[in-house]
Amino acid sequence: LLNFSLIVSVSIVFSSPVRDFTGEIQGVIYGVVRLTRINTLMEQFKFGKTGKVYLISPEGKMIAGSHEGNGIQQFEFINKVNKIKAKIDSYGITQALEGKSGNSVYEDYNGKKVLGSYQQIDHTQWGIIGEIDESEILKPFYRHLEFIGTIYLLALLFIIPITLLLYKKI
Repeated sequence: LLNFSLIVSVSIVFSSPVRDFTGEIQGVIYGVVRLTRINTLMEQFKFGKTGKVYLISPEGKMIAGSHEGNGIQQFEFINKVNKIKAKIDSYGITQALEGKSGNSVYEDYNGKKVLGSYQQIDHTQWGIIGEIDESEILKPFYRHLEFIGTIYLLALLFIIPITLLLYKKI
């Protein structure tokens, strides 16, 4: 069983050497960010019903994401994904980790067809991926197409009898 205090203590340490004008290292600057804080930030980027955003390490492991639930549930989800899959993979993840950015339709790490946006985070080897199910994107289009088709059929049902009546009179 996971303890919430353990989850709060999971952190990522960022560091960089501080060099003088000759290039010699004079010290190190670092920062510590709790994983729960990253998840809170990622939660702000959630969109639609199926949209999600997540960070990927250079090894293809999920670091944080905008998944449903509180901090414990998000941590458990990410932990479960990383245990089930030694490395999560998709076209978007591969592109981001290769330093490319863009948008595309592809299958996500679960095999679902998604519209994804991907890019590598500057000065890191991490990737950030945003995805939404293709079906959610296309739903309004299909609804609109259905509406237009219905109007077209109703118009035909109205116009054909009138045309036949007028044709008989001629």
